Amino acid sequence: MGHRREQLASVVHRAVQEVFTRGLNDPRIRGMLTVTEVDVSPDTRDAIVHVSILPAEFQAATMQGLQAATMRLQRLVNSQMDVRRPPHLRFQLDERIKKQAELLSAIRQAVGEKPDEAAEPPGASDQAGGQDDS
Repeated sequence: MGHRREQLASVVHRAVQEVFTRGLNDPRIRGMLTVTEVDVSPDTRDAIVHVSILPAEFQAATMQGLQAATMRLQRLVNSQMDVRRPPHLRFQLDERIKKQAELLSAIRQAVGEKPDEAAEPPGASDQAGGQDDS
């Protein structure tokens, strides 16, 4: 991504997160909203805002609320930015955090099933005893 696009993505990221922090009056938009990433098109006319929504049960309704409020959000974000031609915003659900949490849970569960093997490598106690005799 070019320097100008990176700068614009950063500005959009901060502006959208600021609007989310202030809160939105749509009852469908609930939970903790976090802007995880902003992708700006090569011509800088469009920006895809990747949003994480927790807890997961609010994701569908919140995404519907964001889609319905896109024009209002666009105006609020535009007022936050000092950009001559602000990009058109599109919101997309980012499920990477959910997938990472599932992966960590699976790892913890696997380690929990075999605590002796995870805590000490095989033969470690034999090697320690043999070194003390030298």
